Amino acid sequence: MKRLPKYLIFGVAFAILILVAFTAGSVFLFSPDVNRFSSYSEVQTAGLIDKGWIPNFLPEDAFEIVHRNDLDNSASATEFSYSNSFIPKIKTQLRPVSRQFAEKRKREATKISWSFKNINNAQYFEVQSSDMDAVLVIDEVSRRALYWTSKKDDKQ
Repeated sequence: MKRLPKYLIFGVAFAILILVAFTAGSVFLFSPDVNRFSSYSEVQTAGLIDKGWIPNFLPEDAFEIVHRNDLDNSASATEFSYSNSFIPKIKTQLRPVSRQFAEKRKREATKISWSFKNINNAQYFEVQSSDMDAVLVIDEVSRRALYWTSKKDDKQ
């Protein structure tokens, strides 16, 4: 069997390396940034609440926190589990809305997703904000919440 020249082997290896780097780069460039935290204290350490990226009403008992940013579309989402209801603490900021209203807002934040298993039991709220459309969905059964924002549409 004839041996391949070294330069051909290196050329193929280089082409594969470039292809892998391009694929990884495109996934990085064209998908939302995702941050995962196991606890509230990790979020605090990262400074995302102080920066305004994660809502300041995130309960201190929050865990399994996933935060996504879609900077191209000015949208973000924070999904988390919690142990104790935090609604009473933020009740003045909330306005109950229909599931259809919440899903319309969610469609506007096109790259934001959630992992609720059964959203039929969820409560839907609009969160008062001056420059963003913000929606909070809470499933008291799974004790999972999703908060997402998108840039306010001035046409409404």
